[in-house]
Amino acid sequence: MSRVEGLAPGLYLLPRADVLLAHLKPHLAKHLRLDPVPGVDSLLRLDEMEPRVLQRISRSLHCHQDIAANACFAVGMLAEFDETLQRQGPAAYRSLYREAGLIGQVLYLEAEAHGLRGTGIGCFFDDPVHELLGLQGSAWQSLYHFTVGLPVLDPRIESAPAYIRRDTPEPTDGRDP
Repeated sequence: MSRVEGLAPGLYLLPRADVLLAHLKPHLAKHLRLDPVPGVDSLLRLDEMEPRVLQRISRSLHCHQDIAANACFAVGMLAEFDETLQRQGPAAYRSLYREAGLIGQVLYLEAEAHGLRGTGIGCFFDDPVHELLGLQGSAWQSLYHFTVGLPVLDPRIESAPAYIRRDTPEPTDGRDP
């Protein structure tokens, strides 16, 4: 997180369940703290960083894209990979990605609700993410990354309403609207 009011720039962890945190903890680098963030249930600070350092790291991890470096925050979604596939079989691979995608959809909606924009990042470097967190092997995998920030308008992209407004007159030349 680099531009979130009330939070110091740094690396944070938001485990979705206590059991997942218990499984992840032994895999994390020993220098990373797991300090609870006062007033934000379940959020744990791993490391505090100088904003420029965090910006540089975020850009590097996300294929040198400014969208990650300039966002309010960037998210990397980790999954308990080996054990899940072992327990549920190869089809669990799709399920893990589907679950990450659903979380991404919620982030899109929440960003919009707060006047921000979100985007999934299709390019990120797994190995440096693992190195940053101290992860080894494939027990935990980085599956999907996402950023939330201020909208950047691109004049090359055209937008139009999804539906014709009801108060718009129907075409009179027999064409479908």
